[in-house]
Amino acid sequence: ARGTVYRTIQPGQLGQVQVEYQGALRTESAMAQDEKLKLETGKFIKVVDAIAERLIVVPLDISSKEE
Repeated sequence: ARGTVYRTIQPGQLGQVQVEYQGALRTESAMAQDEKLKLETGKFIKVVDAIAERLIVVPLDISSKEE
């Protein structure tokens, strides 16, 4: 899934992202895959994993043609 950062994800801490799945926009707890990375509100992200109720995300490179 792809989405945006809703609440800034500080390095090594939880934040929140908004992603659309199952036809609905959802706000979920998330951490950056790279624990040294800070993801600001509004940045595009891609979900790469889910552990329990937490999503693991990476920044989305919108210039790539990745599907």
